[in-house]
Amino acid sequence: MLRISASSIFSRYKLPPILGKFNEKYPLVEFHVNTDWSEEVINSIFKEQSQLGIIRGSYNFSHEKQLLMEENLQIVSRDPIDLKNLSSLPRIYYNTDTSLKTLVDNWWTENYVSPPTITMRVDNMETCKEMVLNGLGYLPSILLEDDEKLFKTPCLTKQGAHVKRKTWLVYKKEYSNNVVIKAFCEFLQKWDFRNGNLRKSKEIF
Repeated sequence: MLRISASSIFSRYKLPPILGKFNEKYPLVEFHVNTDWSEEVINSIFKEQSQLGIIRGSYNFSHEKQLLMEENLQIVSRDPIDLKNLSSLPRIYYNTDTSLKTLVDNWWTENYVSPPTITMRVDNMETCKEMVLNGLGYLPSILLEDDEKLFKTPCLTKQGAHVKRKTWLVYKKEYSNNVVIKAFCEFLQKWDFRNGNLRKSKEIF
């Protein structure tokens, strides 16, 4: 049994094909999956309710960490946006974890004097995205899937670097020698998170 706790958004967009391919390779391994906010994922690891956790963002974790992927923070809108006017444009706010909220807030305070003009507050990103698709405002986000209907404007630091968010695999050190957990960690190292499949092995001549 492999007990995994993962952030809700990652679980929706990235985890299913990973578990599907892993199950093809290791059909005898059973899964117990729990989805939650990243903060709660870490708690489940400490309480040993889960063996592995997948979290998005920066959190203090004193055990093992494996970087899975990095994504750029973007302003997502139906129509092109001039970031100079962003503070006066309607923003759609959705409830998210502390790490992403802090990332967005830090970027905002670095670039704008005025607070954002929040016109809507919704309970999840999918509802927020539908509002954006209907031209009702913009969304500061990190989308885990491509959508050609939406414009994406990168959020940059004052130095011109992309504002990034990292996704981590976390687990307690005592699980490092567990055969199933070790196999899953190695499997994730070979996973192409952009294309949603295993990377092709380079041929050796």
